[in-house]
This record gives sequence, structure tokens and C-alpha cells, in this order.
Amino acid sequence: MTEKPAAAATAKRSTSRPNVKKFPFFHPFSRRLHICLLCMAGFCCTTFMRMHIAITMTCMINSTALALENAAFPEQQIDNSSSLFEEVESVSDGVCAANKDMHKKVVVDYGGQLVWDSQEQNLIFSGTFWGSIITVLPSMFFINRYSPRYVLQMAVGCYILMTCITPYVATHFGPYPVFISRVIMGLGEGFILPANNAILANWFPSAERSTAISLFTTGNQMAGAGGNPVAASLCASSFGWPSIFYFASIVSSIWSVTWFLTASNQPSKCKVMTKTEREYLDANVVRRRCFPNGKQVSVS
Repeated sequence: MTEKPAAAATAKRSTSRPNVKKFPFFHPFSRRLHICLLCMAGFCCTTFMRMHIAITMTCMINSTALALENAAFPEQQIDNSSSLFEEVESVSDGVCAANKDMHKKVVVDYGGQLVWDSQEQNLIFSGTFWGSIITVLPSMFFINRYSPRYVLQMAVGCYILMTCITPYVATHFGPYPVFISRVIMGLGEGFILPANNAILANWFPSAERSTAISLFTTGNQMAGAGGNPVAASLCASSFGWPSIFYFASIVSSIWSVTWFLTASNQPSKCKVMTKTEREYLDANVVRRRCFPNGKQVSVS
């Protein structure tokens, strides 16, 4: 008696999902391709905002003053400008002046005004890692409870705000407030990958997820390959090192507005999509919760 209803239910499930035409991933009108490219661009922006300080720090620091302050030349004093360039020679026009005299010390100075020693610089570099440690685990529960789209939006907004205020904080308050701003940026970093993973899992069939993740993580390589030359060019320009932070903030803000207007958590909530792709994704995408809820955990 119980086998017939079970067989009927199985037959009903098998017939309730008709065969649908596959809509290709790499297609000009593929909405899931657009979502993946948006995620890739956002990952590129956040990686650039986090990593470019390694290049920018060279332009921010007054290497000459730092060398004298650290007693690199104990016979010199900082205010002894008459003999400063007798021992310290700068690099200009791409030619190292030390080639003329191998016994002279060379300090490469790009005109920075901040006197931060190596320990303070390393502390600033580590700020985002300390912040991400705090939020990387709780981020899973926030993404499971709230919209991954808005969680990602807020995380990138945290990046943009901290990046934009860094030049002012650095020039007016010193290295330790900059470290705090980097920690706050790291709090947003803990949400970036989990939110993107949740969105990609809702948009792609299992057979396409590896391709989608590969395309998404390309943003990390793009930030390194394209971002570092841009940072170096802005550093050497008349705008100076603050322009690197403002450039990153402006580009990321453009991405944030685009994401807010066009992205969605899953295909069922997308308003602009071909009928063929919608049917294909409805039939093939399996959406799962990242974590079981509290009741399921207590029962198990």
C-alpha cells in the first residue's frame, strides 16, 4: 500500500521538471556571466584597495629623513642641510648616482613627507589580516541570515570609506590611526569571499561552478597585474600618493553603484533575463543553505 504512493511521488517529481534547453554560460546575454563578471570586478577592486599600499608606502615615506633619524649616518644631523647631499644621493631620471662613487650611500626618496619606521609600516600592512580574523567565521552566519548581495555591498562600502580617509588620517594623525583604519577595512574583508561564494552558488549549476570560480578569482590577478602599474604611475605623477587612494575609491564606488542597480542574489529575483536561461537555471541550480539553522543543530 505504501509503495504505490511513493512510486507515484517519484514519477511526479521526474515529470514535473521537463527537459529544458541549455543556455550557454559564455553568451552576450547570459545573465549569470554578467553576475560573474561583476563579482570578478568587485574582487579586483577590493584586492587593489587592500594591496596597493605596498606600492604606495614607498611614496608616502620620507626615506631621507627616516635614514637620518635611524642614525644611518651618525655624523649627520637632520638640520645640517649643507652636508646632507654629500653622503646621501637621490635617484633621479632612472639613473643611480651611486654609480659615480661606490662608497657613497644611496637613499631612494620619492618625495614623501611621512617619517614612519619599518615597524610602523609592517604594523599597517598587517591591519587587514587582524580585521579579517575577527569576521571571517561570523560572516557565514550573517550571509545565511541576510542578503548576500547587501552584505557584499556593505563590505565593499567599508573598504571604500577606509581607503578614502587614509590620506587625511595618515597626514594628520600618524601611523597608529592608519593601522586602526586598516583593521576596520579587514572587518569588511572577512565578508568578501563568503558573500561572493553564496551568490555564485545560487546562480550556477554544479557543472559550471568551477568555471565561474576560476573567472571570479581572476580579479585577484587583475588587481596585481594592472593595479601596481597604475599605483606606480599615480605615485610619480604631480597628484602624488593620495591620488592612489582616491582613484581606488572612485573606481570602487562606480562598481558599488553598478552592483546595487543590477545584481541579485539568485535567478528568481532577477528582473532582466532571457526566458530560456531562467528556465535552464530553475531546472538545474540547487540552492543550499551555507549553515543549518539553530533548530536543526539542536535536533541533530
